Amino acid sequence: MPEPLVDSGTEVARIAAARRRHGHALGLAWFDAHGSLHAPRGPARHGTALAAVMGLGDPEFVASPRIGGGRVALIGARKLGVLEWRHVWEGRVRHLTVAAARRASVVSNCLLETDADEVYVHIGLDVLDPAEFAGAERPESGGMKVAEVVTAVRAIAAALPIIGAGITGCATTDPEQLRRLEPLLDVVGEVCGLRS
Repeated sequence: MPEPLVDSGTEVARIAAARRRHGHALGLAWFDAHGSLHAPRGPARHGTALAAVMGLGDPEFVASPRIGGGRVALIGARKLGVLEWRHVWEGRVRHLTVAAARRASVVSNCLLETDADEVYVHIGLDVLDPAEFAGAERPESGGMKVAEVVTAVRAIAAALPIIGAGITGCATTDPEQLRRLEPLLDVVGEVCGLRS
């Protein structure tokens, strides 16, 4: 289980390392309530992490090598600013709404359309609806259920190999809330070959 308040900025170095190891055709499935596409002026934090992974922002802090070539799928995001939408409109990021992300075939097809060979999966816990999980660092209403994220991750794994995953944004140590995440932890372990 991630430590409380580990935000998506911690993913930048991990994803850059995965990109170095797996090559330019590595894709990214970014489950998050927020776009995280504001170009960072320093080290990436939750509002800038996806931009940093894509090589946007301060060259001293962005991922190198970056994930590019339209190989990023932003899944379940419902809080994007105008500048963040520009990345979607210009085709640098594929965006799946919560409603679209509830359909496994849409999720897998979205990743296949990126021409990625393999995928890294990032799950910001704020992708979940607060009624489902109340322990996210930056909750937003109208999110996905744990079972829906599990189904989406399995759909991605059925379409392309998942080479790694990260879960961020947990701001609780409440055992009842953490138990709600067990299916999510199980599926991440399963698709990454850590559990059978």
